[in-house]
Amino acid sequence: MKKAVLVLIVSLICSGCAVGKRGPSAVFEDEGSMTKAAKRAEGEFNIAPPGIDVWIENAKGKLGAYHLEVHYNRAVVAVEKIIHVEGSRFAGPPIADAKTFSSGLTGIVGLQPGSGGLFGPVLVARVCFRPVAPGTSRVSVSIKSLYDPDSKPVTGTIKLSNDEVKVTPLLP
Repeated sequence: MKKAVLVLIVSLICSGCAVGKRGPSAVFEDEGSMTKAAKRAEGEFNIAPPGIDVWIENAKGKLGAYHLEVHYNRAVVAVEKIIHVEGSRFAGPPIADAKTFSSGLTGIVGLQPGSGGLFGPVLVARVCFRPVAPGTSRVSVSIKSLYDPDSKPVTGTIKLSNDEVKVTPLLP
């Protein structure tokens, strides 16, 4: 029963996620949303780092579900994919709407399967970027909501492996 309630809450807090004909995607790249500039940029630029790890440090209570927003400069980078990191204690894969990957703001939700939540720092996702144009994009992640396995709100903070992505031209 608790798991069903938690699944319902995650689906409700994910406003805009998982609403396309193709359904949610944590790993596919939506070619239709890729701009001409981004298509041109592939193969012409270096990007460092190519991915940023997202950690949730829950200060009070076990982590059972999350809803986050990733903010980035869409003139410099676009999200390529959002993936589950092998070895992460958070077993549920991140879910995001690929239609938002070029928007500058992409929501991510996740659910810890089973009845147990997690304490302490928890690696929940890796956000991988693709270049659009040379420059530096600041990257931040904000918490929309966090829940424990009993569907009760918990508090927490975000830690990132890096807070910016640099795109530079390839040297000949």
